[in-house]
Amino acid sequence: MQRTVAAALACALLLLAVPAGATSGGFAALAPGGVSPDRVDLTVDVAENGSATWTVTYRLALATENETAAFEDLQRDVRANRSAYLDPFAERIRTTVRTAENATGRPMNATAFSVSTRVQSIGSQYGVVAYQFTWHGFAAVDGRTVRAGDAIAGFYLDEDTTLTLSAPEDYRVASVSPPPTTRSENAVGWEGPVTFTDEQPRATFAPPAPSVPWPLVAGGVALLAALAGAGLWYRRRTRTGGASGSDDAGVETSDTTAGRPGESSGPDAAASDAEPDTDAGERERGDAAERPPAELLSNEERVKRVLRERGGRARQQEVVAETGWTEAKTSQVVSGMRESGDLESFRIGRENVLKLPDVDEGVEES
Repeated sequence: MQRTVAAALACALLLLAVPAGATSGGFAALAPGGVSPDRVDLTVDVAENGSATWTVTYRLALATENETAAFEDLQRDVRANRSAYLDPFAERIRTTVRTAENATGRPMNATAFSVSTRVQSIGSQYGVVAYQFTWHGFAAVDGRTVRAGDAIAGFYLDEDTTLTLSAPEDYRVASVSPPPTTRSENAVGWEGPVTFTDEQPRATFAPPAPSVPWPLVAGGVALLAALAGAGLWYRRRTRTGGASGSDDAGVETSDTTAGRPGESSGPDAAASDAEPDTDAGERERGDAAERPPAELLSNEERVKRVLRERGGRARQQEVVAETGWTEAKTSQVVSGMRESGDLESFRIGRENVLKLPDVDEGVEES
């Protein structure tokens, strides 16, 4: 009896591969003798490059000693004759992949087939047989967007069969059709019975949108506010310092002016200093710009300039100081000008005063 159950299970596993074309039949087709898996789970882990790792898991309840013994015989048989179970499964999968390749126009192939068995306790005890393979080109890739499902369009999930599509690492589910039975941020799942249309199932995966680093934003705003405050403080301080400097300069100028001999230091003088004669200053600058430099003048012209700048008359010592000549040279030039009539002289005390002929003396000679 145990051998009969084991043989029936083995036959069922060989027949429960994905049907050619992936559009008809179910994973839980009844095996000869009425033995069938209690649950079939199809898990598809999609990679960023469009490949997918498929795991087809058959779960069989081991409710009796005979079922447990039969599954143990099956495990030994799989270990001893692995290719007898794996090769037919791989051939049916390759046929399915070729059909999907023709339908999508995308290069595909299936590799890395394996089969394993184990006993699992999930409340009750189950015998588990898992086939695994890699389906290259299963999903379409557009930049960093991965779209899965067109390779198994129109697929049928019978009762007690589930299909799960998982996103690539660091990707999220962007859209899915039809509405899944289960959904998380990186996986969607359907539980049969479900008949997908020619445009189903579909799942689109994409990287999550970059999150706003609010702590960094807050820090940047605080830094900008601090810099703006520092700049405002500096400008105010500069303006205040400049005004103080001007006041100090004004005080110093007033004090200096007050200390000069012969100059007024009263309120009128302060007002005069505070409000200079702008027109007079401009006239002086204009006259200075029009006058030729001293080195381009003759000795006589230099003497006349000194006298004109002083209203037409000056002490001879002022001419000495202004021209930088020696007293002997000054006397020689003055004598020559006096003889030619270009200059007149007279004495005030011990001082020799020079004047231009057209200037009124205004004082009595002594």
